[in-house]
Amino acid sequence: MKKMEPKLLVEGILKEMEVLQLREQTIAYYKIGLSAICEFYEDQNQVFYSKEFLERFLDHMDEKRLLDEISLFQHKRLERASKVLIRYADLGELTWDTPRKGSSIKLTGYFSDISSSYEAFLGKNQISGIRYLNANVRHFLKFLEDTGHKNFTEMSLQTIKDFLIATQPTHRGSIPNVMYSVKSFVSFLNKQGIATLTPEMIPFKVAMPRKKVLPCFSSEEVKAILEQINTGTPQGKRDYAIIYLASRTGLRCSDILGLKLADINWKHNELHIIQKKTGQPLSLPFGADTGKAIADYILQGRPDTDEPYVFLRVEPPYRKLADTAVTSNILAKYMKKAGITHLPGDGKTFHALRRSMGTWMLESEIPLPTIAQVLGHRNLDSTKRYLSLATSMLSECALDIQYLGTKRRELA
Repeated sequence: MKKMEPKLLVEGILKEMEVLQLREQTIAYYKIGLSAICEFYEDQNQVFYSKEFLERFLDHMDEKRLLDEISLFQHKRLERASKVLIRYADLGELTWDTPRKGSSIKLTGYFSDISSSYEAFLGKNQISGIRYLNANVRHFLKFLEDTGHKNFTEMSLQTIKDFLIATQPTHRGSIPNVMYSVKSFVSFLNKQGIATLTPEMIPFKVAMPRKKVLPCFSSEEVKAILEQINTGTPQGKRDYAIIYLASRTGLRCSDILGLKLADINWKHNELHIIQKKTGQPLSLPFGADTGKAIADYILQGRPDTDEPYVFLRVEPPYRKLADTAVTSNILAKYMKKAGITHLPGDGKTFHALRRSMGTWMLESEIPLPTIAQVLGHRNLDSTKRYLSLATSMLSECALDIQYLGTKRRELA
C-alpha cells in the first residue's frame, strides 16, 4: 500500500462523507475521533499511517476506558473513527453502511403506544439521555408483555423486582441506571394517571458495581524507571520532570499535561490547578526535589516559546502534549529499559504512579481524609480503595493462628 499521511487520509474521508451527503452531526462526530487519531500520530512523530500503529492507539484507549479516563461514549467514537480510517486506507474509498433504524425490541399494541408517548414526553421536556432511558423502558415493557401483563393495573413492586432480577445478567455494572430509568418511567405513568405507583414507593436500593483495583508500582520500580532517563537532553529533562511530578504528587496525567507556568507558586512551592476530571480547584505543595526537576526542564530544556503550558513537544510546532497516550508511551519506554514488563490489564500504566503515591502515603500512616485531599478525591470511598494496595499494612492485620483453637489431625 502507498504510504499516506494520516491527515491526508482524514481529509479524503471527510470529503467523501460530504459527497455521500451524510448529516452534519455525523460528520462532526467522526471528525472529532479522526482528529484525535491524527494528534496521536503527530505527537509520536509517526509520519505515515500504519494499521499496526493505529492498533497501538486503540490498545491505549482500551486502558484509558478501563481506568475511567475517558467515557464509554468517547471510547466508542474513537473505535468507530478507527474502523472508518482502516477501511478507507485499505479500499481507497469510503463505503458507508446506513445503520438499521429502530429498536430491536418489538412491542405490540398498548405497550408500543405507551413507549411512543414516553419518548415524545422525554423529547418535549428536553430530558437528557433519551435513547438510553427509552431503551431501558422498552426492555421493561417487553418484560411486562412477556409475563402476561396487558396494562399497568397489576404492576406492583414485586413486578419491578422480578424485572431487575431478570435483567441483571445482561446489565452487570449498569443496574443502578436501569433502576433510574424504571423510576423515571413510573413517574411518567403516575403523572399521566395510568398507574398509582410512584417512584417514592419503590424502596429497592441497588448496590453500585464494584470497581477493579489495579496494582501500583513499588518505590524500587519507580526509582529504576527514573534512573533510565538521560537528563542531559531536553527530552530527558521533560520526561524526568513529568514522571517525577506524577510519582511525588499523585497528579492525574490530564492535569500534568494541562499544567501552566502560572499554576506554579515558586515562593511557597505549591501548585494551584483546576482538576480536569472533577472541575474542582486543587492546591498542592511540592517538595524541593520535585521543584528542582520542573525548574531544570523549564530553564534548561523547555523550548523558548510563549506557550502557557509547562510540558511541550520537543520538536516544532512547540505546543503542549495533547493526549495522555503520549505520557503513557513515555513511561512505557523507560519501563522497558528498566526491565519492567507491562501486560494488558496489569495496571502498570501512567495512572499507576498516582496509585503508588496514594499507597505510599497510606503506608506512612497518613490519615485517609488527608490523602483524599492531596489526590483531589471528592468521595472518601475513592481513597479507601488504596487500602487493598497497602500490603505491608494488611499483613499487620493477619491473625496469628496460635490463638486459634486448633487440633492436630493425623492423615489416614
